[in-house]
Amino acid sequence: MLGIFGLNSCVALGVAAGVGYAVPWVVAISCSEFGVCSEPKSRTPKQIERDEKLKLKKEIEEKNYIQNTILSKRKNKEIFENISILMPEKLEFRKVKEPREYEYSNVISELYDKEKKNLFLQRLFIVEKDKKDFEKIINDGKDEKYKEYYEKEKAEYKLRLLSTDVEKIGENAYKITEKLEMSNEPIVKITYVKILKEGVYVIGNENSKDIFLALFGK
Repeated sequence: MLGIFGLNSCVALGVAAGVGYAVPWVVAISCSEFGVCSEPKSRTPKQIERDEKLKLKKEIEEKNYIQNTILSKRKNKEIFENISILMPEKLEFRKVKEPREYEYSNVISELYDKEKKNLFLQRLFIVEKDKKDFEKIINDGKDEKYKEYYEKEKAEYKLRLLSTDVEKIGENAYKITEKLEMSNEPIVKITYVKILKEGVYVIGNENSKDIFLALFGK
């Protein structure tokens, strides 16, 4: 699984969770192979109840923050080479200091929260095409070269790309649903794509649906 993302164990597990690939045995593999995990300490019923309440409180606070940000005052901002959109004033796409790879693309910029001085809770990236041609997938329904690369490189994980569905959700904005199979188990992966220019996209996943639709949806 780690090879899918081309990252180290800790980062890969985080990315896997972000794109919907996280499954229990991934953690088990990482622990046994890299020795970076430890067994969780047993918790009392009161501790479990307390932790669940704290988790729920945090989730509600984050959801409210995201919605308040979406509904806040907007300003026309340039996000890439003379391409501007209306964005909440406290958000911006900030260029990465060093180019790096995210799944199948090279990251140019990330959605940044100036108020919290950190990446926004729902992640969006501006990327340059690397191995995956979104225009070809959108126009033709598939990218043969990517599918061939994907299945060849991921053979050791018994990962196959079965089908791709494309839904238009805004101007040059699309929801791409990929159905995959990993060790005979079905997986559904959703990617949101806004085409800025040929080979340059804003992308997000199901966890960044709200902000993506707010910025680029109909």
